[in-house]
Amino acid sequence: MSENQENPLILESGAENEETVDFSYLMSQETEEKHNRETLEDETEDDSWREVVDENYQEEDEGFENHEPHEPLDPKDAAEMVVMALDLASTLGLGYQAKKRELKRLFNESPDAKKFIKKASVKYKSGGEPDGEIEEKIFQALEEIDRKQEAIPFSEGEKNKLTGPLAKVLSKYNLKMSPEGQLIVALVVIFWGRVSTVYFED
Repeated sequence: MSENQENPLILESGAENEETVDFSYLMSQETEEKHNRETLEDETEDDSWREVVDENYQEEDEGFENHEPHEPLDPKDAAEMVVMALDLASTLGLGYQAKKRELKRLFNESPDAKKFIKKASVKYKSGGEPDGEIEEKIFQALEEIDRKQEAIPFSEGEKNKLTGPLAKVLSKYNLKMSPEGQLIVALVVIFWGRVSTVYFED
């Protein structure tokens, strides 16, 4: 067999020993190889995992759709909690300032009162009587502190006057208090009263 017959790419040889290449053969080979690769990919590719993932996402979406949001606090109840927090803040803050200012005035007038203030305070709280001029001045200062501090907290009438309009404002602007907000306000009101007993009392 000749060399041209063994090689399918060569069709014939000319007089000048020029060879003609059969390009159609090359194209057919390339097409066949491409077809084989596509067939192999179709056989090996498995899309079953996509179905599982889609089902999981669908279940999660349905879970979110079926989830019922927490019921927000009624505007009137929310207003009552806000007023209660404001009452606490004013009672503690202004009460502390009233005590601080009155004691400062006392110590400026009677510097020796600092030496007897604790003993006289215990006697005053227990209902005792002052002994001497210095204790008398201390008792008067403590009475003034009590008078001012008792006037600071909101009265029930004042709370009602604040609660009603505030509830209308919350309702008008659709301002709602979440369960987390309710918990924070309740913690502040309950816990801060005990904190003040430790840090603001002599």
